[in-house]
Amino acid sequence: MDIALIRNFLLAIVAILNPLGKIPIWIEASEGCDGPVRTRLALMVTGTATTLLLLFLFFGQSILDFLGLDVPSFRVGGGIIILLIGIEMLRGQAVDIDSTAKSSGDDALGKAKARFRDIVVPVSIPILAGPGSITTVLLFGIRADAWTDRLVLGGLLCAVMALVLVLLLAGQRIQDLVGSLALSVQTRIWGLLLTAIAAQLILVGLGESFPAWLDAGSPLTDNVRDGAAAQ
Repeated sequence: MDIALIRNFLLAIVAILNPLGKIPIWIEASEGCDGPVRTRLALMVTGTATTLLLLFLFFGQSILDFLGLDVPSFRVGGGIIILLIGIEMLRGQAVDIDSTAKSSGDDALGKAKARFRDIVVPVSIPILAGPGSITTVLLFGIRADAWTDRLVLGGLLCAVMALVLVLLLAGQRIQDLVGSLALSVQTRIWGLLLTAIAAQLILVGLGESFPAWLDAGSPLTDNVRDGAAAQ
């Protein structure tokens, strides 16, 4: 089992999902919903995002093959996407959504379905399962050579999404407790971590595309060589 891979995946997926940072968005998206409706709505939102991310985690290589893309190119392109998201998180501008329409229906499930149609975009996609998170799970899924490692990564992903679900359900109380300022600060901290992860992905991808880089003998290229060898 590749412990380093699993550790880096956990850090990356928590950073890019930023569960606490989703609370203000969720409060806006679920405005006007009572308890039962909000619970069903949260399950729909997280369930949709989890299903999509698991698909890319387990079948990412097949998807790349179908599209005719190679892994180094995707590392560089995906790393750039993650880098941009990390920079936006540092600026406190990672998410920008419009207010959604109020839900309608007779029972809790019907109201949740009606609101879900309004907020599946952007809450499920792309705020939870967006370019950054899809790129992250796809790249780490490709790096996991053994299916046991992929199963562990899938379990970690489900655990993180379960945490997201719990935080969404307790969102209003958490925001009242810690305040919007604390949520904003932690978003920036995770953004800094995400930019470092993105830089590593880009360097490894470039090192694979231009092997001559790995012969320069500098500490930087040594790190790139080590990262490429771990792929």
